[in-house]
Amino acid sequence: MAVKQEPQNGKGSINKLNRLNAGLGIGFVGVDSYMRMQEGESAPVAVGKALLTNAVWAMAPGGVLGGLAISAGAAAVQIAPDLINKAEQKKAEFHQNLNRFGSNYQSTAAQQSLQQQGINQIQQARQHVANVANHARGAQRVY
Repeated sequence: MAVKQEPQNGKGSINKLNRLNAGLGIGFVGVDSYMRMQEGESAPVAVGKALLTNAVWAMAPGGVLGGLAISAGAAAVQIAPDLINKAEQKKAEFHQNLNRFGSNYQSTAAQQSLQQQGINQIQQARQHVANVANHARGAQRVY
């Protein structure tokens, strides 16, 4: 006798999700009832309220999982402006640190003059090294 297996297509996946949603629904009713009884409600009232609450969740598209996804999406939409503000603050702090460490450098005439003097000294030193090297080559031929 062959064991009946779920089809490996969309219908089988939907059946698996339906079974998972049913199991989650029962589990959530149990947890919700337990928590309500811990708060002091009687068992019938706690179970009734839990059934009604989870019935609303079960009516969401996709069952309990769909309801959880919808509520997570709603929470993400509510928190998005705060996340954007935090990102903007971090960006402003980053740019403030850049400005503190000199990325906003503006040269003056005096600084440009000193820079040009430094460049001239570097060029003179290179020319001197080249002259010494040429002298050495010439002197090697003579001796």
